[in-house]
Amino acid sequence: MATSNFHKVNAKQYYSVFFESDEDINDFWYDDQIECICFFLKEKGFNVDANSLKSIKDPHELRSFPSYVIGSISEYKRICNVEFQINMYAVVRSGYYEGFNLDWFYEVEIEGECDIDCFPTLEQLSDTISYYGDVNVGMAKIQAKNALKWLNKTVDSLIETTEDCFEKITTPLVIVERFSNGETIYAKA
Repeated sequence: MATSNFHKVNAKQYYSVFFESDEDINDFWYDDQIECICFFLKEKGFNVDANSLKSIKDPHELRSFPSYVIGSISEYKRICNVEFQINMYAVVRSGYYEGFNLDWFYEVEIEGECDIDCFPTLEQLSDTISYYGDVNVGMAKIQAKNALKWLNKTVDSLIETTEDCFEKITTPLVIVERFSNGETIYAKA
């Protein structure tokens, strides 16, 4: 039984890093590649401090594809005295056979409560704004629409920023064929 070399959850392509057949692979190859990626992400505004990211776990990690967070970028806004924050995390995920690929996930944080890779509904936002923002139900419904619009726009912007970074520092791949035994053929995107 074979398996795919790369595993992704959210990225639109497989942003992969693998060694060429003529490269001399040693114990430091992986660390050097991650260091270069982190340097690039830092230039683009990501927090790449390993100590502050150590406690953040990839919620999509699989036993066969170990992963960890290498960078984060956040956006913050207050609407009716309610704090909204979106945290985008860059993840490095080991390949099954060789190399690794980059992926991402995000958290929507409202008044300290977190949801991963999902948005609250308009009704939930309205209730939250009404409760924490100390405004009437009508104003909460209006502001909930504004909050949802900001959340959508900001997440889309952070995804674009993250994937643009990934595209510049990796080899984007797409699946050309996947066989019934799990074997996968990739091609450059």
